[in-house]
Amino acid sequence: MILKRLRLSFARRIRWTPLLLSACFTVCPGTFAEAQDLPVMDGLLLWLDATDSSTLFQDDALTVPALAGDPIGGWFDKSGNEFHATQPLDEARPTYDMTGISGLPAVSLSGSEASGMFISDDLQLLRPYTVFIVNQYDGPIHGRTLQSQDINWLHGLWGGNPAHYAEGWVSINRLAEDGVVYVEDATGQPGGDSTFFINGIDRTVSSAPAGEPGRLGLASVGMFPGEVSDADVAEIVIYDRVLDDSQLSTMREFFYDKYTVTRLDETIESPLNTVLSGEIGAFTGGDPDDGLDFSGNFVYAFDVGGPGGTSVGDANFEDGSELGLDPGTGVFITDANEIDAWHVPEYGDSVDDDALEFVMQSIRWNTPPGLEIDLPVEDGLYQLQLMFAENCCERGFDISVEG
Repeated sequence: MILKRLRLSFARRIRWTPLLLSACFTVCPGTFAEAQDLPVMDGLLLWLDATDSSTLFQDDALTVPALAGDPIGGWFDKSGNEFHATQPLDEARPTYDMTGISGLPAVSLSGSEASGMFISDDLQLLRPYTVFIVNQYDGPIHGRTLQSQDINWLHGLWGGNPAHYAEGWVSINRLAEDGVVYVEDATGQPGGDSTFFINGIDRTVSSAPAGEPGRLGLASVGMFPGEVSDADVAEIVIYDRVLDDSQLSTMREFFYDKYTVTRLDETIESPLNTVLSGEIGAFTGGDPDDGLDFSGNFVYAFDVGGPGGTSVGDANFEDGSELGLDPGTGVFITDANEIDAWHVPEYGDSVDDDALEFVMQSIRWNTPPGLEIDLPVEDGLYQLQLMFAENCCERGFDISVEG
């Protein structure tokens, strides 16, 4: 018997989110800028402003002022509420970049050093809210900027995209470019009515998500500490209410002018598909005429996010999750994060439709985006099926097969 290894790799090409894959197979004295510098003050909860050098400190007690290139252990909250951002660990502190965003100072996060900051636990952000962030990627590690410590909630950047997630995608559908400044605002009412606006356009995809973030953090501080970033953050402003349209417009123009932001247009280029081998298609369920082939002798069938134990046609799906994957199979899947109930598919009422719905609900993903599956196979000819599904947006992937 001749054994070979089949290696599949996936990398972000156009637009990427967590992929769903099933494969067959206290403060020191000092002088601070006054908060009236903001055009809207009513309901102000938090104002972190790196362009005001008096607000940045080397230590988490906010006693040693920071200079250019210094580590940032404390970031003073200019709202007057003392919801300061701090980092007690020397090795996890971001740095002070004097020309980080549009030639203005910013807090620079390092993905390789897993830097991040805790925003005061005294700030428990609930709905309603309005959140502004000014940020950009400046390196290859494309994780989160602002996130919750308590739930899966993020605002700013994630997975190479400007994004807002509130226990459901409000928006993530435009690839972020390194060095491009993104001014992003999100609003949320109790029970939903969420919005997402970026650099001049409304990119709300779903208003339904209703997550309440509670405690907040930057980059490595949050519910997903491994989703770190090479990114700069210049300013974060949060209100305890949803600003009206006029106030939102005023705040947006304030940030756009301050940071010389390039407005985006409404046009988003269509994905470009280059298929060297195989074909791209859609499936509508698990039955024979639904676009997938579940008949025959399956060498492998893996539910990559788990839990496995489900059969669709002749395919008996095994658990491909990090804890469930049997090392005795010789199969390796290189994804660090997983959620067992993410996607909610609805294919139909047949037994195989219901089984496929169960298979397709979990996800596994990495930061930066990418996935490898390593399978031992005998020399021969095989049919490979990869199934992707989500409810949010259009994605692009590079997929390569070696073996």
